[in-house]
Amino acid sequence: MAISKVNPVAAASSINANSITCASNTSPGTSLVSLDPAIYSVTCTSSTIATVDFLSGSGTIVATAVTVSGSVSVNIASAVTRISAVIDTGTNIVVTITKVASALTNSFSGTVDTVSTVGASTYTGTSSSGYGYALLVGGGGGGRNVTSDDGYNRGGGGGGAGGSSAKLVALTGSMSVTIGAGGAVASGNSGATTTGGTSTFAGMTCNGGSTPTTGGSAGQYGGVGGTATGGSANATGASGSNGYESFGSGGGTGANGTVIYPLMSITNPVGTGGVGVKGNGGSPTGYGSGGAGSPVGNTPTAGRQGVLYVIRF
Repeated sequence: MAISKVNPVAAASSINANSITCASNTSPGTSLVSLDPAIYSVTCTSSTIATVDFLSGSGTIVATAVTVSGSVSVNIASAVTRISAVIDTGTNIVVTITKVASALTNSFSGTVDTVSTVGASTYTGTSSSGYGYALLVGGGGGGRNVTSDDGYNRGGGGGGAGGSSAKLVALTGSMSVTIGAGGAVASGNSGATTTGGTSTFAGMTCNGGSTPTTGGSAGQYGGVGGTATGGSANATGASGSNGYESFGSGGGTGANGTVIYPLMSITNPVGTGGVGVKGNGGSPTGYGSGGAGSPVGNTPTAGRQGVLYVIRF
């Protein structure tokens, strides 16, 4: 009978680490290496603190890692050709450097679109990635003018801010959007409540802020902020400030809009509420902010409309 032998196939190496031994705290370890830009972990015994410098071919220190309880992660942004390690205590301490993740290149380059037309329209933006970061804001509530019904002059409350939602959205080139109007002013002790309009986009709904619901002894209270749903981050708008209950009192200041994505701050996406004073209310600015209230004989201000911002990338 013929006998045959099948040689086993060698398994691919999974080694992705380098190590160096530091003999003592007075004897640094240094070695030539070839490390690509990536995320690395540096480990050693937990009783020792190891400090590892990563150097480029020109001798420039690219990064320095110091272990805490035996480990630390470090992001190497450019190629490394030499490492140098020192320890604070111990003998023959092995310091291991392991690649744990490849570093990706940040290629973000965004274009900001602003949709501020009140009412329903179609957003047609597209991008090379097919995505964009969207911030949606509802309309701000109007301020209220309050008259006195009990011998005291009362300043009307300021309007609440519209709700805010934000998330990453897939851009189709034809997407329905509605931008809510700013809330009108409300007058008198029993005047109708006004609310900023609701904004909608890509499954997000941002309701408008309101004015105070009643006048008279309760008219000094500010309107409440609008709620928001459908985003990966949602924020209820801030309430407007109260008016003041005294002779010659000032109206309440309207609420400012809410910044929900810090990255959206590049677009100044929210407005500033109108300032309540002893005369006519101040005008709000930007988007989604509340109008100012006013006392008897003066004029409050309306809220500001909502807005949609999309950063296409």
